[in-house]
Amino acid sequence: MPNGGKQDSQSVLELVPEHLTANHWGDSTREKFFTHLSEFVKSEKQRDRSESIEKYHSFDQNAYQVREGGVHDAVPVYEDNGSDPTRWHVTVPTEDEDDTELAYICAETNLWEGTDIMIDTPPWAHSPAGLPAPGEIVDSDTRDLTFTISKQTEDSIAARDSLRNIFNHDEFVIGLYPIFNAVPYDRELDCIERVQQKSAKSGPIAGNSGVSFSPARGLGAVFPDLNDSQRYAAYHGLCADDITLIHGPPGTGKTRTLVTLIRELVDRGNRILACAHSNQATDNLLVGTSSTNEPEDGSLHEAALEDELTIARAGTGSGNRVVQQNYVSRYPEQADVVGATMSGAAEFDTNEFDVAVVDEASQASVPATFAPWLAAERMVLAGDHKQLPPYASDEMRDRDLEVSLYEHLVNRYGQDATQLLDTQYRMHEDIAEFPSAAFYEGQVKTVERPDDPYTLWELPPITAHHVSGDEIQRYGTSYANDAEADIIAQHVRDLRERGTPSKHIGIITGYTGQIQTIRNKLNELPVTTDKIEVDTVDSFQGGERTVILMSFVRSNGYGNSGFLSLPDVGPRRLNVALTRAKKRLVLVGNWDTLISPESNRDDCSDVYVDLRSWLVENDCFENTDELSD
Repeated sequence: MPNGGKQDSQSVLELVPEHLTANHWGDSTREKFFTHLSEFVKSEKQRDRSESIEKYHSFDQNAYQVREGGVHDAVPVYEDNGSDPTRWHVTVPTEDEDDTELAYICAETNLWEGTDIMIDTPPWAHSPAGLPAPGEIVDSDTRDLTFTISKQTEDSIAARDSLRNIFNHDEFVIGLYPIFNAVPYDRELDCIERVQQKSAKSGPIAGNSGVSFSPARGLGAVFPDLNDSQRYAAYHGLCADDITLIHGPPGTGKTRTLVTLIRELVDRGNRILACAHSNQATDNLLVGTSSTNEPEDGSLHEAALEDELTIARAGTGSGNRVVQQNYVSRYPEQADVVGATMSGAAEFDTNEFDVAVVDEASQASVPATFAPWLAAERMVLAGDHKQLPPYASDEMRDRDLEVSLYEHLVNRYGQDATQLLDTQYRMHEDIAEFPSAAFYEGQVKTVERPDDPYTLWELPPITAHHVSGDEIQRYGTSYANDAEADIIAQHVRDLRERGTPSKHIGIITGYTGQIQTIRNKLNELPVTTDKIEVDTVDSFQGGERTVILMSFVRSNGYGNSGFLSLPDVGPRRLNVALTRAKKRLVLVGNWDTLISPESNRDDCSDVYVDLRSWLVENDCFENTDELSD
């Protein structure tokens, strides 16, 4: 629990070390590290581009435009054949010419400058020779766009001739569809090169210079609303001379700690870059759960409304109404705190900020996190390397496992480099017990709730079902399981009939093929379920619900759990699934399949064995097959 006392000077000086070191890297090792990063980004760029082109050809144009953006009816303006390559200028019509909100076409269509596109005729027209053809958006101005045809296309001459014919007929329009945005990859490659060339930036990353602290900088700080572990982490953030790490397991108040630290840093005259890997996570760091009418207590938004600091939101990707109304139109150079995604941080000058504070840092790749590191003199990384890493694989997308910069630094400097937040507030203590023991060496405890049972109705915090219904293969490498979906639906009906709001219920599935199966079952129920989110484990990372129901899906006689049992990410994926629920967690699966060792590779079946044993020992396990016999 928070204590309101002021940390005495002596304990602060003893708490924060002056230096941490790592094993020295030779020149060749250092060179290999940065070369590997560049090669990884280049391979991801090429693979994503190829997959995006395949996606376009696999979809109906109307369906693709709904999913990915684009425009069916760009009006040809003129061809500029004096440039190399030829530039084609179009304008995008609007139904309401007076609506200034629709003036900026890029946000409406995802046709940003630098985006690879597919040039095609609209869905109602026949495609002439050479079309569809790949190209690129090279300029944008309100509702006007300029594009070029890719020189790499095999039929560029035919595509040019067909476009010229379209541009010469007033009644013709052209379809433009976003395929791939290379800008984030190019930014990452540039950041890798810049970090490698600057010893002040590469030294702490490689470990050659170590990381240092100035303990005296933490003197006089008061964090009365933080618990002890949060306060210690905030002190390290104040005192860091280069990089420090805050380890925030689920529900331990990681973002709250960062917000408190940012407010203290601003009070001390620092200019802050507030970053995260996604737009949503960046907005959460700025405004939390604030609404348009009421700010969240203790949030940066509240501090801004009380004139304690100023905020600007860089970039155009924010989907948060509070952020859009208050901070998107402000100039970053005039703000104390600037919110940006890591890709957006690449637009700032070197050391433009005093401190970069990065939330969800363990979900971003090393090259992506180089952008805020270059933009600030010091950096605080907050994350959890026991949850899913960057580029986490799912059954539809087999990626190489690339660690985050956060995890890289843990590997280089050891656990002593991290400040663990050790008290969780999200979950019932029974739900939190196994994850703490299995993934955090039992170091995470639950806050005391002496007057609050923190349960839902009279339901137990955890229920696990064993069901041996057959899995069904769908969409090539994905799976569904009707028997598990039936049990999930039964629980949902019970919860809704008891009065649990549907928005408080989340359903996690191990496989994308199970999502629609579960939704179909929910649609058959005599209760409303429209606000219940059904999605994969990966998509639920960072989220929480009062109730979580988990369908593992895999059920077969040969003990194949697929990617759920991958030795590297399997335990992390399980950790995420087990730690989203606040008061009620329901686990549905074929536990004989889950606990079986894989016959042809390493696996993490031992974690499932431990979980099943814990569930049985704590009377949480129910054999649904026996009940139905």
